[in-house]
Amino acid sequence: MAIHPIHQLHVFRQRARKHQQVRDCYRLLYRKTLWEMVENRLFKKEADKKQLLLIENLVYELREGTFRIKEKHHKKSTENHMESLLILEAVNIIMQSIYADVLEKHLKVPDALFQVKRVFRNMSWCISGLLDLSQMNKVMLCQLVSVRIKDHRFIRLLHQLLKNMSITGGQHKINELLFAVCVNELRSQLKRRTEMDGKIEVVCCQNNFLAGIAGSKKDVFYVGGILKQIMQQNLGMQIKDEHLYIRHFEKTVCFLGYCLKKIPSKQQEGVQKQLQRKKIKCYVPKKKLQNIAREFQYGDYTIFKPTRKSKVMNLSEFDILSLYNKEIKNLAHYYCAVENPHSLLKLRSLAQSSFLRTISAKRKTTPKKAAESLRRPGYEGLWISRPGKDGRKLWIRFMSGRQFSARIRRKKASYLQSINRSKSNGSL
Repeated sequence: MAIHPIHQLHVFRQRARKHQQVRDCYRLLYRKTLWEMVENRLFKKEADKKQLLLIENLVYELREGTFRIKEKHHKKSTENHMESLLILEAVNIIMQSIYADVLEKHLKVPDALFQVKRVFRNMSWCISGLLDLSQMNKVMLCQLVSVRIKDHRFIRLLHQLLKNMSITGGQHKINELLFAVCVNELRSQLKRRTEMDGKIEVVCCQNNFLAGIAGSKKDVFYVGGILKQIMQQNLGMQIKDEHLYIRHFEKTVCFLGYCLKKIPSKQQEGVQKQLQRKKIKCYVPKKKLQNIAREFQYGDYTIFKPTRKSKVMNLSEFDILSLYNKEIKNLAHYYCAVENPHSLLKLRSLAQSSFLRTISAKRKTTPKKAAESLRRPGYEGLWISRPGKDGRKLWIRFMSGRQFSARIRRKKASYLQSINRSKSNGSL
């Protein structure tokens, strides 16, 4: 074993890429430098005396084999929670180095949508479903991990974490890793059991998967039966036929909050008919926009009736504007692959009207007077200032429609450049 944990993690990464089993993962938990990495990741600062004592006790229990995750109603619940967070992050660091090649294939939402548009052109049918880690058998998940990691003590520790902690319900990064492991197993088993090379493509993101099939209706039901067997036998998930949705690509397919649809061949004319009819376009459904407006308390999207945000009335005006801008930026990043950005512009306008309603309710005035007071001489849009550290005013502007559409275009261009880069490198 290497002296420094970073060198040992690099050794783990190289052995995993060569399809060799990794050992001595549990012994790496004895190194203090690894726990320093854990502290920097969790708290972004050096450990205190209490935390150092906690880490020493944790390492001692791991050496003696007496470490157990205590229950929530235990007297020292805060210390036990800290112990579980530390050990969970340490296990996550080790597994991230081992499954680095698998995590590279794990896509974000826009990447997954652009890959669907690129790869599913020749697909005629699709199967969509949900991979719920909470329904998965923990023993089978540990068996999947043990294919790469040959260390029974580390596997036993992982099983203890999965069994006694609500990992699948939280926001920890190990959820993404475990989902990537399940998706990798699903893809490999699907290639082994089906004899349709090049006719099946699988794209997964955020616990959702979409399988495209280039074949007849019988082939689709055949692949659907194999998918159900893989989920039951290899992943331990009890999935009903109702949870696997089979759709033709000429009809609307819902995936990750988007509506996917192929361009019908009747709409194409001329020489480019054969090329353009295979294009897949992404749209935002109106129901999704209505739900977003209702969730963020913007108002009614259909009749364009804005409402105020009653939950943020106690914040300052600067923080309220920052919150609205953050929500709009996240929407622009998530839906940068859409073909109908005008629907998102309408949602942005509804958010701006909701912001004016919130400010007017805070000031106990009308929205028209609030909009007039938020104008900055010589500039367009709505502005709010606050005093900065050097005594100058710090101005912030509500995101305009031009800025919103420009952000969508920039994000879309950056994702397309990354996809072209990965295609040239041969990773896709």
